[in-house]
Amino acid sequence: MISRNSKAGLVVRQLARIEKDLLRLKEEFRSATFQKSTLVEELIAQSEEELKDAFNEMMEGTVDASKELADVVFLRVTFARKLFEGDVSEHLLGEDDFLNLDRDAVSSEKLLIKYFNQLTHLIGRMKLRIGAHRG
Repeated sequence: MISRNSKAGLVVRQLARIEKDLLRLKEEFRSATFQKSTLVEELIAQSEEELKDAFNEMMEGTVDASKELADVVFLRVTFARKLFEGDVSEHLLGEDDFLNLDRDAVSSEKLLIKYFNQLTHLIGRMKLRIGAHRG
């Protein structure tokens, strides 16, 4: 029996919290209706594997190894969550390629040209507004 306040008990509770967070993220990601980031998908898959490894280490009695894996999984799940939240915000704002971090994403040069053209257009509109207010 593992004591609730022992090191092993604390790691078990940490693993349970991480598993809960991972399952929530996985469900939200699965139900998203917009183009999903393959990076988030990969992070979820890696987290699931590492979480299994952490539970296996705990079952074998290697609490320190389980704790190390739990810490890595926590960071990976947190990073995936933040990326997913960024994707959700981006989708809600209507900027479908702003945070596209997929490996097969459009080249940086093409994105920079696109954003430069958008800025140029915006500056042109602002000049027209300023000119209208002056004259």
